[in-house]
Amino acid sequence: MSPLIASLLLLVGVYFFGVTLYGRFKALAAMKGENRFDAIGERIVALLRYGLGQKRMVDPEERTPGVMHVLIFAAFMVLALRTVMLFAMSFSQAALDVLGDPTHWFWQENPILKWAYFGYLLAKDAVAAGALLGSAYFVYFRLKVRPVRLTTSWEAYLILGFISGLMITEFIFGAAHLVHAGINFFPWEPLTSLTAYLLKPLPESVVAGLGIAAFWAHLTLILLFLNFLPLGKHFHVITGLPNVFFKKLAPSGQLPTANLEKEEFGTQTVRDLTWKQGLDLYSCTECGRCQTHCPTYLTGKPLTHKQVNQDLKHWVWDHQTPIAEGAELPAIIGSALKAETVWACTTCGWCETACPVLIENIPRLIDMRRFKVQVEADFPPEAQRVFEGMERQGNPWGIAQDKRDEWAGDLSLPQWTEGGKYEYLFFVGCAGSYDERQKKVSRSLIKILNQAKVSFATLGKAEMCNGDSARRLGNEYLYQSLAKTNVESWNALNVK
Repeated sequence: MSPLIASLLLLVGVYFFGVTLYGRFKALAAMKGENRFDAIGERIVALLRYGLGQKRMVDPEERTPGVMHVLIFAAFMVLALRTVMLFAMSFSQAALDVLGDPTHWFWQENPILKWAYFGYLLAKDAVAAGALLGSAYFVYFRLKVRPVRLTTSWEAYLILGFISGLMITEFIFGAAHLVHAGINFFPWEPLTSLTAYLLKPLPESVVAGLGIAAFWAHLTLILLFLNFLPLGKHFHVITGLPNVFFKKLAPSGQLPTANLEKEEFGTQTVRDLTWKQGLDLYSCTECGRCQTHCPTYLTGKPLTHKQVNQDLKHWVWDHQTPIAEGAELPAIIGSALKAETVWACTTCGWCETACPVLIENIPRLIDMRRFKVQVEADFPPEAQRVFEGMERQGNPWGIAQDKRDEWAGDLSLPQWTEGGKYEYLFFVGCAGSYDERQKKVSRSLIKILNQAKVSFATLGKAEMCNGDSARRLGNEYLYQSLAKTNVESWNALNVK
């Protein structure tokens, strides 16, 4: 083709892509460190299952759009090698002759390579057709179905146009070579052969011109697409798989424990985020699955995790130079996010269960609350009552401690503190002890345990709050105090 044109395209495209990417990751490098390089084997399994396997994309509620996304994803994975081939063709006439003509003598003399290449061509045709189908579906999905979870944007249509353009130019380029080689139908490229059948009635010079135009249009679209990725939600094409690899390995819902002795009091500015939390922002696909069953969103509260990710991400991108250079930064709450947004989350975990790229939304918000509570003493009045209730009466409602075991009513309950040997401690908890609905659950569970002849006892009035509510509201100090008290009392009673 033309090594000069190809060199210019690569030089310009890769240069601007590198500049953009450098700014993005320089800001990321300025955030706090975090070890996500442990348990490599477990991380590889997660990458295969959730990243390459797209496990969360095809859940029952989103089956059809999930499958269509998988088709487009498969095309990107398979056609990455084709991109390398096309650039090789642009620099080498020999590569163009061999890779563009399945009847070339090279394939006859190298049968193993021949069948491997022909098999790849078949896979290439199949995934390219799948990507066209997926792109057409998503245009329909956005124009006609229009689910609430999706944000209307021109960016989505531009990306779908890029994808469709890449597939169409691939078919035209390959078809022009089949026409030139006089091949009526090549079974290893069925859809390319169909395109060749449509082009065959045209004059040979026109077909050749279309092939050349499709080739350079394809390479140009690749580089334009590459440079557009770090500018919007499709940055996840680059960061999504690494984000899955660096996933949280702890059980779902478990929050990181702050080291208060080292003054880990939470997140104030974006530089206080960890690099993984920054990578989470870059990886948000804006699919909106995080809000489909979010109780906060469904009840009209001022929070969607999708929007939190976008607001934080764009704030980081708009200030990536001062972030990277260590300049003084404003607090996240008040600049990028509103206080009511941070306090609205119920920490139920739906967003993290639904996210296809395993973004960890809750720890980030909890760390912001920790700073507001422990450093600024700035929190909603409802939280103040919860904290005071836990501190004074050992429960969030502030109900008297001597009423903690009244839920049992006329049930006969063994008390661990009264002596005796028991296998299990039934920790009733604050809700099970004081909430009218949950009291019924506690009583029912006692009947089940008795019927099953389980050896258990309760702590009765000696039971203390576990502090979870305080922790999720950002009062890590109160949580750790209550947790330590519980651990010490259970150890003293030899609870196993």
